[in-house]
Amino acid sequence: MRSDDRLAVITHCHTRQSNNRASPMDGFIRAAVARVTGESAEDFDWTESRTTPEEIGCLVAPGGVADLVFVTDHLNETTRAFDPELVDLANENDRIAIGGELQTVVETPPGSGRYASAPEVLLYGGTDRMRERGGAHYGISAAWLAEMQDACRPVGAPRPELHRVLAYCRARRIAHGLSHPLDGHTLDLETTLTAIAGCRFIEVVNGGFGSDSARRLARYLEVHNRVRSRPGLARSLAEGERGDGVVGRLARRLMNGAGGAAPYIADDIVTWGGSDAHLGRYDRVCVRYRPPADARAPGFAALVSDMLDTPLSEVRADEVFTIEGRGNGLASVLIEVLGLVLVNTRRSWATFRTPRKLARLLALAPRLAVGEVLRHRRQQQRLGADLDRVLASMESSLGSGAGEAAVEGPRISEIGEVASLGS
Repeated sequence: MRSDDRLAVITHCHTRQSNNRASPMDGFIRAAVARVTGESAEDFDWTESRTTPEEIGCLVAPGGVADLVFVTDHLNETTRAFDPELVDLANENDRIAIGGELQTVVETPPGSGRYASAPEVLLYGGTDRMRERGGAHYGISAAWLAEMQDACRPVGAPRPELHRVLAYCRARRIAHGLSHPLDGHTLDLETTLTAIAGCRFIEVVNGGFGSDSARRLARYLEVHNRVRSRPGLARSLAEGERGDGVVGRLARRLMNGAGGAAPYIADDIVTWGGSDAHLGRYDRVCVRYRPPADARAPGFAALVSDMLDTPLSEVRADEVFTIEGRGNGLASVLIEVLGLVLVNTRRSWATFRTPRKLARLLALAPRLAVGEVLRHRRQQQRLGADLDRVLASMESSLGSGAGEAAVEGPRISEIGEVASLGS
């Protein structure tokens, strides 16, 4: 039995970082500053979020907007520690957990020795507390992160490899999800779909991206879950007239599972949501968690246990996790990025030394930032158009299969633009 009460969980938000080198924007920001000043920007003091641990504490205080908060700051191979104030806060407050958004790569093509940026992995930890700084908190610790990075980074790779990270988390019972997997990376469609198919929780609604990606992800998950539950559907897809293309290869992957050296394929995938907040509006996307009715003071341990142990078909049927909120449109994304430029300029005005350099930064940085956002937008649109064609082909084949009912749509045509979305 499940409780009728739902907890508001912020699963994806950022704080000021003790290690800003972990931000995906790091190289872009430093290059822009070096271009303005004509000097190295190695010591430029900037942050991708201005949120303090104290402000995170206010989110779960009486009258706050959330019951539980996962802080998921950017992590990469340079991350060696978490903000001491954040660790102390999580040690003292069981309603705040330290997670992470880990940057990964995928070797493409396989065996080439060349690696491309891949979707980030949201790390939520296990059911037990992690010991750090003389206390214990839910989520992950710096020591655990270092161990995982060493185990999951192939020789010659710039950072951890995606499928190794996912396998590591499964083997060690670490709750995890894939972060906005249609946005923010450079993989082609087939490699992207292989990544999505290998993770049990997919962030479908992200507060930093729009509804197009959310709708496409929801459509894919609908097809994936149906095909995995009925192997005959995958067989008919693989044997269809398009069997030698992307659809056929994907269908064979869904049919065969993780046999041999093939990447793991999840039997069920649950839709997930995150605010991805950097400058406020922390609850713009929340996950509403419906704990077991007999759970006493349910919190992170119960939530993570459901992610790891409860059959996902049951999780979906009982609506254990639902999504509340919507993503950002292009205008909102641009406003937030420009806000970050202004915040960091104000914090680091001494770097520019002269009003002329400061004025040049204020003229140049917005143009560079907008150009970077639009570049990612074009990549997203190309990937989305390719996915639309694959989904149309799969849905058509499933609907015309002998003895099979036509595939149903996800029934969430307004995903990302409504108040609530069931998982």
